[in-house]
Amino acid sequence: MSMTMQQIKELKPDGNYTFQRMHTYKAGNPEYVKAIYKDPESNKQARYFTLNNSSEGLYLPGRESKPVLYNQDLLAQRPDDIVCYVEGEKDCDTLTGLGFLAITAGSATDFSSYMKHCKAEHFKGRDVVLFPDNDDAGYKSVEKIAEALLPIAKSIKQVNLKKAWDKALPFGMPQGADITDFIGQYKELYNDDGKEVILKMIADSVKVEKKSLLDSLFKWNDILNLDVQTEYLVQNLIPKGGITLLFGRGGIGKTSLSMQIAHKVAEGLPFGELQTIKTPVYFIDFENPLSILKERVEKIGQSHNLYVWHISNEIQPPRLDSNKWNLYKELPLGLLIFDTLRASHLSDENDSQDMAVIISRLKELREKGFTILLLHHTPKSNESIYKGSTALLDLADHCLGLEGLKDDDTVEFDSDNLYRLGVRIKTRYEPHHIFLTFNPDIKGFEIAQDPDIEKMQDIYKLLKDIQPAKQKELKEKIKEDLGYGEYVIRRLLKKGKGVYWTVTEDKDKKGKPKTYLCICVDTIYSQHKYINPFDTQKPFNTNSHAETTQNLDNSIYVGDLREPSTQIHKCQKPDGEEIILIEGEL
Repeated sequence: MSMTMQQIKELKPDGNYTFQRMHTYKAGNPEYVKAIYKDPESNKQARYFTLNNSSEGLYLPGRESKPVLYNQDLLAQRPDDIVCYVEGEKDCDTLTGLGFLAITAGSATDFSSYMKHCKAEHFKGRDVVLFPDNDDAGYKSVEKIAEALLPIAKSIKQVNLKKAWDKALPFGMPQGADITDFIGQYKELYNDDGKEVILKMIADSVKVEKKSLLDSLFKWNDILNLDVQTEYLVQNLIPKGGITLLFGRGGIGKTSLSMQIAHKVAEGLPFGELQTIKTPVYFIDFENPLSILKERVEKIGQSHNLYVWHISNEIQPPRLDSNKWNLYKELPLGLLIFDTLRASHLSDENDSQDMAVIISRLKELREKGFTILLLHHTPKSNESIYKGSTALLDLADHCLGLEGLKDDDTVEFDSDNLYRLGVRIKTRYEPHHIFLTFNPDIKGFEIAQDPDIEKMQDIYKLLKDIQPAKQKELKEKIKEDLGYGEYVIRRLLKKGKGVYWTVTEDKDKKGKPKTYLCICVDTIYSQHKYINPFDTQKPFNTNSHAETTQNLDNSIYVGDLREPSTQIHKCQKPDGEEIILIEGEL
């Protein structure tokens, strides 16, 4: 449907955005405009509208022409002027208003598209000065642009905007600030348009030269000084900036669970006891009817930071193997949830070459800064692995499986079942798992206690009466009294080590290891606090990979598990000596 300029300005995309400004790309064929909208939390969203009737000023949604430069027509009109390349149209308007020749492609992505079609012919023999925004994305963007222009332009220089800001203004440059912000502050402070200070910036700009391949590599020792660490959007489960593959049989509840997670992350609320990092979330829905989607949203509740890109939207979510997949890059960085991976493309999921295209595009989104969660199915013959090509294993940084623990696992949304959500097959991060139950009242999952806790407590009680015990004798006693099998016993003894008991070596007369002794620990030491292993009102982590270390006197450290239940406790060392631990002392 054709729209007038006024109708474009009155649009409210996704219900929360309001119109801010418009930028016309005159060199487009056909000409198009870029409308900038703003939401209540100041996240910007751009929409393109193509001119289809110039006599009546009517536009169609979308950009039908190839990407061009904003102010591209000025390049031919002013062939001898220095070209100022900025990151956005607003900055272009700021500089051209002061008499400079300023251009932009609007984004690094659009610049790549421009280069693909035009090969930067408009920059041949030109002197170019780059104006980066003051953040990592800004500096990386101009670095890529400089690399593309170096073989073409006469010279490339880069302005040190932060240095100029610190020199001219009495306060530090904010993260993400740009040349428009600088001019605004400069005018307010000095009642001066700032043209002379920009001329000084250009004169002091630093020449950009092509880096050698060796210069572009990380130095080993420099990595040691990098200020980077693994963060989780959902504590221990969904790594920030990673590609997570969540697989499970059809109907087990992957969509319900992912919607719950999406809501918690969007609002920065804990999922059970797992903390989250608040970030925008985009639920890309290729699967669910709108009526079912509405029913589930009603159960979960409101959110102003969670967006659903549904196949019923006017602009449908692009499939990952289509030419429009780059649309995802126009979203502000956040968590992308694809329901499902199989429905997000039309390629053959069993073909490694087809999957290589999907993989490369998802990795490109990851490197741009998105976190990605892919919902996927299992084959009917084996619910412990995902469907499709082994190339998918290459794709994922982190694989999570959702599985019911009952023998009969066929009932959908079984409130009597216990579910395990955790790492399966592969991860580049720390393995972790939790247990869930399905609550039919909310049509969603709730975190449940690890079923092994009760078993380990039974072994704990048994061990208290016979300690110290040889491992072989203890296993026989567990089989006899508790009825656990050999595999289960080995797993539980390993899992409970450092939480319910310690293990020490016993040696024969020749000094060779012979048996192990399991010594019951009545008290667990945790960051100057003591916990009772039977106090399970607040379940603690008993995963096999839980971080535990042992003191010289065999007190046990477990990473921040529980508050103390009492202040004074007794512990027994392996040699039988009793020691008293008082809260706050080591």
